[in-house]
Amino acid sequence: QREYIDQTANVKRRTNMALWRAALARDTLIASGLGLSADLFCQCACEKKSLASIDRRRAVAITVFSGVYVGVVCSYVYSLYPALSAFLIRSGPSIPISHARIQGIVSTVADNLVHVPILYIPSYFLTVGPMQGDGIYDSYNNLIEQWWSTLSTCWLFWGPFMAVNFTVVPATHRVRGVAAANFCWTITLDYLTHHKKETS
Repeated sequence: QREYIDQTANVKRRTNMALWRAALARDTLIASGLGLSADLFCQCACEKKSLASIDRRRAVAITVFSGVYVGVVCSYVYSLYPALSAFLIRSGPSIPISHARIQGIVSTVADNLVHVPILYIPSYFLTVGPMQGDGIYDSYNNLIEQWWSTLSTCWLFWGPFMAVNFTVVPATHRVRGVAAANFCWTITLDYLTHHKKETS
């Protein structure tokens, strides 16, 4: 009986791990595809480049960053928010709001005030820049010069979206929701970053 229970538990663990890996791979592929599509749209539609003249290194950099960051990093970061919310619910005063709503509020605040300014924006500049040939020193300078304008634009775009994403969208669909919204955001960030470089 005990051996049967252990075998069942092992099968369940392996199945859950396989499902998690499949979901991670799916989300990474979706985010990569949407990142590539967004950069191509930005270069061709916004910057009026032909397909023959697009910056391929830039397209690859945006594709890789979108896939790895949205598909992998965000999956991990978002998994931390429920535990943070539960800790605050246990530690804080009792308030007449559902736990799901509190979790949505805490997740939105943590994402916009901690994750985005400290991890996301530096990661974008310090990985996409070198991958597209800017060099680490120039990428760091771009980060310093554009950090606040990028963060304020990010808050305007992601603040309302994340409030809906963390309070309405089921947890299993949040990364895909972010990947879809990231299509519009990547076009915006891509354009702002390269427009600033071209005019400076």
